[in-house]
Amino acid sequence: MMKKNIDHRVVVTEKWIKKAFIDLLMVKPIYCIKVKEVCENAGINRGTFYLHYKDIYDLLDKLKDELLEGFNQTLMEQIKHNEITLSTIEHIFHYFKENRDFCIVILGEHGNTKILTEFLEIGKKKYKETYSQEYNEFMDYQYQFISAGCLGVLKQWLFDENQISEEEIAKIVYRLINGK
Repeated sequence: MMKKNIDHRVVVTEKWIKKAFIDLLMVKPIYCIKVKEVCENAGINRGTFYLHYKDIYDLLDKLKDELLEGFNQTLMEQIKHNEITLSTIEHIFHYFKENRDFCIVILGEHGNTKILTEFLEIGKKKYKETYSQEYNEFMDYQYQFISAGCLGVLKQWLFDENQISEEEIAKIVYRLINGK
């Protein structure tokens, strides 16, 4: 398979656009954001924006797809031998910390419940795969309970200015899930 050469300028420009967009999403809902604002905040012109994205919603979709793909990849790499370990949870929190700003947007005042639902569905699918031998109706309720609790902990942790380390929060979640 041939490796695709990616121009560094394209990568940097997309990074500026995404950062400008996320910064705007932190203060107002998507329907109030204009391409012009993103461009001004990113220090680019509209033509450059349209070389990369069709519109604001295309940009959101691409950001969402990247985040969900990365989350799914993190789960696939971490959940081995049909068990969720402390290390697995640490890696998941590390992933969310790396993507903190966009996660805060999703979980915040102008959040997107559709994206949140997609995260939960990826988690549920992996949960069912991990425990496929013993999966039953009770476990659907168990997953809902655990995921709601983890979501609450994640939100508090991401929004906390004096954020504890991902290792510490992972230990807390691991203990809560396992009752230890």
